[in-house]
Amino acid sequence: MAIWNEEKQSYCCECGCGEVIDSWKSYVRGHQSRGRVYSQEHCDRLSEIMRSKVPFISEESRQKMARTKTGVSFTQEHCDNISRGCRKAYMDNPGLSVLNSELRKKEFQSPERLELASTCHRKALDSDPAYREKLSEAQKRLWADPKHCRMMAEAFNRKPNKVEQELLLYLEEDFPGLFEYWGDGRQGSIAGKLPDFVCPSKKLIIEIFGSPWHELEEVESRTKLFETLGYGCYVLWVDGPMDVATGYYEVSDWVKLKVGDS
Repeated sequence: MAIWNEEKQSYCCECGCGEVIDSWKSYVRGHQSRGRVYSQEHCDRLSEIMRSKVPFISEESRQKMARTKTGVSFTQEHCDNISRGCRKAYMDNPGLSVLNSELRKKEFQSPERLELASTCHRKALDSDPAYREKLSEAQKRLWADPKHCRMMAEAFNRKPNKVEQELLLYLEEDFPGLFEYWGDGRQGSIAGKLPDFVCPSKKLIIEIFGSPWHELEEVESRTKLFETLGYGCYVLWVDGPMDVATGYYEVSDWVKLKVGDS
């Protein structure tokens, strides 16, 4: 992921060049290989891929290609040459970009590839706590960026579901204009989370949890997280729209108590 630069107060390319990029990116285009050292395992895997995709390359040529990359740290000049060559190829042949995109979609969206990726990801999470922690911190950093939240909301066209719409109607009737819907990410995030309803002026949060999307243990952890940031949090557990009507009385009493206290 991109590296935060205190001096520039922005995210910069992970290669260390100092160029400013969006927080959800890792590198400026063409900088991915700067300073990267390939292991023997990586080279062997690359050789296997090339063997399956390009069968006309001889075994001797494949071994030579693998040896040339083993332990190599690419220079700045080499990376710039690769970047210029790729740009020229795409500019000379606009259809090349579309073709490559379609080929990659077909490859990476195949059931076999998705299952393999899921298995490898689960294995990495289970076997390497450091990797799991690093991934968690990266995701928190991404969702702390309002620009990323808005981008994801637009990309997935997120909207309140039926249960959230039902609760929003009740809240607007009893507390008009007090709560805003934050579940889609368009308003931003809090501690990397997207709470369902937020009252910024009173620092109140209402969450809707329910099975099978949540566990009961999450209620306490989510409440404590927001409390450490000065927010009061109420979690309404529902399994359908009817549960909102029966549980709203407790929500209403909680809001009245908090608004009255403040």
